[in-house]
Amino acid sequence: MRAFYILVAGMFCMSLLMTALHVEFTSVLKSHGLEPGTAASMFTVTGITAALMMPIIGRLLDTVPTKWMFFLGLLVQSASLISVSLATNTASAVIFGVIFAFSFSTTSDGNNCSFFVTGAQPTELGLVYASR
Repeated sequence: MRAFYILVAGMFCMSLLMTALHVEFTSVLKSHGLEPGTAASMFTVTGITAALMMPIIGRLLDTVPTKWMFFLGLLVQSASLISVSLATNTASAVIFGVIFAFSFSTTSDGNNCSFFVTGAQPTELGLVYASR
């Protein structure tokens, strides 16, 4: 049961950071010298990349052990937080957008499977799980 609480706390922190970064990344990019239009266009980059990455991350969640996917999520989350602080031009902002989308895909798909680390079935936890 301890693993369940560790995973829930970790996914909560990752989701909290993801939401804060999603809300504020245009402000951060503008403060680093990017034009407002360029900063806002990173939403398009992240949206397209996330849509392409989610099936891949979903497949990884089906095949790779949860602890390694959790580690990957933390690693990519850290990379997105670092890359937003280094984004000073359009090319580095696009790189941030791709890393951020990969982090979003990992966090979103990771939340969908987080209850399976304990081996409990969704019905045992009182959850409704929509299969992919």
